[in-house]
Amino acid sequence: MKPQKYKIRLREKERKILENILNQNTHTASQKRRAEVLLELDNVYYFACWLRPQEIVAARCEVSKTTVYKISKQFMEEGLQAVISRKERENPPVAPIVTTEKEVEIIKLACSVPPEGCKRWTLRLLEKRVMELRIIGHISDTTISRVLKKHNINLV
Repeated sequence: MKPQKYKIRLREKERKILENILNQNTHTASQKRRAEVLLELDNVYYFACWLRPQEIVAARCEVSKTTVYKISKQFMEEGLQAVISRKERENPPVAPIVTTEKEVEIIKLACSVPPEGCKRWTLRLLEKRVMELRIIGHISDTTISRVLKKHNINLV
C-alpha cells in the first residue's frame, strides 16, 4: 500500500458540486461513490485525522484503500471533472464486423426470393448464403438477426 501523499482540500464550489452529486438521482453509483470518497477525504483532513486517513476513508465509504489512493491521486493530478466523469474511449474495443455496406447486402439477400425448396429465409440459411457469397468471411446467425432487427425486417 502506497503512503498517503495526496492531501485533499476541497474548495467550497467543489464541495457543493460533490454534495449535489450525492443528492441527485441522475448520477451513477460509481460517480456517487467517488464523490463520497472525496468528501470524506476532505473531512478527514479538515478534522486533522492524520494517523491513517486512507484506512479511515476506506472503512467509512466501504471501498479499498487502493481505491481511495487512486481517487485522491487522480483528483490532484487531473482535477474534479476527471474523477467524476468517465473517460471516453478513443476506439471501440473490437471493430464492428458488419459495416453499413455489408448490412445493405444482408438486407437485400433477406428480402430476395428464398432458395429452392424453402418457403422463406431462415437465419441459418442467410448465414450460409452470406458466407457462400463472401459478403463476410464469418458471421453468426445472431449477428444477422441483430442486423435485421435494427432495420425492422421480419423473415416471414
